[in-house]
Amino acid sequence: MPKITFMGAGSTIFVKNVIGDSLLTPALQNSEIALYDIDATRLKESKQMLDILNTNINQGRARISAYLGVANRKAALKGANYVVNAIQVGGYKPSTVIDFEIPKRFGLRQTIADTLGIGGIFRAMRTIPVMLDFAHEMEGVCPDAWLLNYTNPMSMLTGAMLRGTNIRTVGLCHSVQVCADGLLRNLGLSKGVSKIRWNIAGINHMAWLLEIADGDVDLYPEIRKRAASLVAETRRKGATKNWDMVRLDMIRHFGHYITESSEHNAEYTPYWIKSQFPGIIEEFGIPLDEYPRRCINQIASWKKQSVELTRSTNLNHARSHEYGSYIMEAMETDIPYRIGGNVLNKGLITNLPANAVVEVPCMVDRNGVQGCHVGALPEQCAALNRTNINVHLMAVEAALTGNKDALYQAAYLDPHTAAELPLDKIRDLCDALIQAHGNMLPEFKSRVASQPNKWKPNALVSDFTSSFQISSIQKKPGGSVEGAGYIRPDYKTWKMVKAQHGGFINVHEKLGDKDGIVYLARKFKVVDAGKWEILLGHDGGARLFVDGESVLCVPEGKNPAEEYRSKVAVKLAKGTLEVVVAFDLNAGKGWGIFLSWGKPAKGKAKFPVDA
Repeated sequence: MPKITFMGAGSTIFVKNVIGDSLLTPALQNSEIALYDIDATRLKESKQMLDILNTNINQGRARISAYLGVANRKAALKGANYVVNAIQVGGYKPSTVIDFEIPKRFGLRQTIADTLGIGGIFRAMRTIPVMLDFAHEMEGVCPDAWLLNYTNPMSMLTGAMLRGTNIRTVGLCHSVQVCADGLLRNLGLSKGVSKIRWNIAGINHMAWLLEIADGDVDLYPEIRKRAASLVAETRRKGATKNWDMVRLDMIRHFGHYITESSEHNAEYTPYWIKSQFPGIIEEFGIPLDEYPRRCINQIASWKKQSVELTRSTNLNHARSHEYGSYIMEAMETDIPYRIGGNVLNKGLITNLPANAVVEVPCMVDRNGVQGCHVGALPEQCAALNRTNINVHLMAVEAALTGNKDALYQAAYLDPHTAAELPLDKIRDLCDALIQAHGNMLPEFKSRVASQPNKWKPNALVSDFTSSFQISSIQKKPGGSVEGAGYIRPDYKTWKMVKAQHGGFINVHEKLGDKDGIVYLARKFKVVDAGKWEILLGHDGGARLFVDGESVLCVPEGKNPAEEYRSKVAVKLAKGTLEVVVAFDLNAGKGWGIFLSWGKPAKGKAKFPVDA
């Protein structure tokens, strides 16, 4: 009787797919199922759902247990034959929000941010340490188990497991098995195909449909013709967009179709999300901020779904296309099964690096998962894969060694990030993300000297101000914040804007790409009189008023907002004072401010506090 442990079992729908499939598989129907999560509510919901399903489709034969929290993790893993990993570290809030909002301040936009790009890199940095903990416990209590990893970023996480632990691991994604059928349906070719045959290889989310045929008839000539026609028709301004325009256009430029969706692939290369060519976004229907939108919608719909899944006595299930149960069945029965799996490139694709994780056809039986030899990819396809592999390898090195320079270098090498930002800004972005994620990340240490002459605050600097009252948009006299005079704040009608993670007051999130001046106001209580510094970070032009008097004006915009870009010395008396910042939105290029207090003299000091 095999034991299957599911890590991240709060993912109820995915538990239903993978474990529900197993309950329908004769070789797995008597399994011991161990569900593990750190969220008590979601774990309980998954257990309730699975108990109902076990009764309805499996005559109650499986033995199902739930294990909550790190203290019970080793017990969940003990004796497991198969460990399914589907965790998300940090969740939508705070981590996904951080991965999207902080890069926006630097002018870097994303769509999904879970596989590559700056978001994918930092998702790996907070996930790999947790998975290493899993693996090290597995080495003690289930050393022969197979780890079936479903969590993104697939290549980085799977690579870290295969290079940093002794646990047998395969990375699994459903984009391979749905690739060919989806393409044919989109182009209106599916009905006429009766003997479909295809071959896919490359890297996860950028594997290539190398061959597609109906028996002996090559379908690519007709696919290329229809794809080019469809893109030409739908990229016109105002046209209804096809859901897959990026991938279809990539056929024209690189000769082959890619496994993962257009919204994913738009951020894997330097061609699609470009601040200098914003029209591409509309032309190709690229959904910026798509993943946060999905998260919000899923959270909103979960209450209804949870009732349907955990209280319906008629709950049923049909075996899905997820590879998990088929892998376990093949290993239990020794009946071979073919999958598209992510494994180390031990000579499988000859023109990709040997230490890369590649997605290739694999045969599964009692011997485990065995990658099949592919040979060389078309050189243009391998070249594009290598641009992503560069990031994978440096990110894995950063996670396994704690080398901050490797983390910077992973970001420097990312195609989309490098196309939008210079090296210094990429480094600053990484530092801002490290600060914002806080203890969600391991400690990184740099082995290279930091940038010289960059001002850093001394120890006597306050935390960033947590909120301001914000005015409506005002006209910009003379086209600059220099012409903006003081206006008295109306604390009853001005709306509150709170700082995001990292202390940034983001006005762009509320106002978008509008132009004009907004005023941000805050009262402070001064306990220690004397000389102080006001430290102002800003990406739009800014003018600073203390008790109605202008003390600082920096009209030039500069992206991104550096935390301590400008400072001014002020002499403060005990009591209450008012700080007002006139901020230039600069047609959407001005995103917001940081504000903190510095004490130039040595010694202890009580910072001004919110009044």
